[in-house]
Amino acid sequence: FFFFFNDTATTEIYTRSIVGSVRCVQETGINAEYMGIILMRILVLCILLVGSMAATGYFIDMWEEIRDPKCFIAAVKSVVFRVYTSIGKVDPNFNKNMVKMKDFKGNMSAYIVPSQKVEVKKQAADIVAAAKNYTQIKMLAIVIEGRDWNTDPVKNVNFLLALVTELKRSKYTICIQTEERAWDRIMDMSSDFSDLNLWWNQHDNDPEVGRRFRPFGGWRQPKAKQYGSGELCGNSIGKNSVFNIQALTVQFK
Repeated sequence: FFFFFNDTATTEIYTRSIVGSVRCVQETGINAEYMGIILMRILVLCILLVGSMAATGYFIDMWEEIRDPKCFIAAVKSVVFRVYTSIGKVDPNFNKNMVKMKDFKGNMSAYIVPSQKVEVKKQAADIVAAAKNYTQIKMLAIVIEGRDWNTDPVKNVNFLLALVTELKRSKYTICIQTEERAWDRIMDMSSDFSDLNLWWNQHDNDPEVGRRFRPFGGWRQPKAKQYGSGELCGNSIGKNSVFNIQALTVQFK
């Protein structure tokens, strides 16, 4: 994975390197045809590297109440807030954060930590009621992790199928956030949800979305990846990357 910075100094270093290569070719008497091949390879490499830069975008997820809204809005372009918690209640920080983000012009979505303690229809209704006043929210991610799940994967699959169905009725795009071991333990590697995009949880501090990914649950590739955690403007955050920056505009579609 390559990190790029659009500054003159870096550009100058790359330019000097290429010019130096050309001079080397000229001084050693290598013919023009061979020099052209070298330059073409350099050009292709540059195109590939720039393509890498354009392909990967970044967003954060968070669960705490925003401490410094001005700092946060200035620093963030895309954010996913927790809307529902594993204790079976709407996250009280969700509405507070949405109010604080009223001047935010970037992308916002929400994630759900579902609870089997609450009946599916009520849970979905509570989530929709919390999110419906904020038209920026078009995508809901369902987190499949933790220990608060039935020991019977069939019951877990049926629960998730019902929750996805209910949420889709409210026209939200749904994606799944999970990782291989959790999905195996909770859902017994069910492929019933492979039509939904995968937000892969892999805390390896590597923002490249697909690196080291092994297909599971019917997913061949993740759409996004949670690769680490950190701090921003006084808040704890999750750090995430998405393969195509344009996917953030359409909320992971």
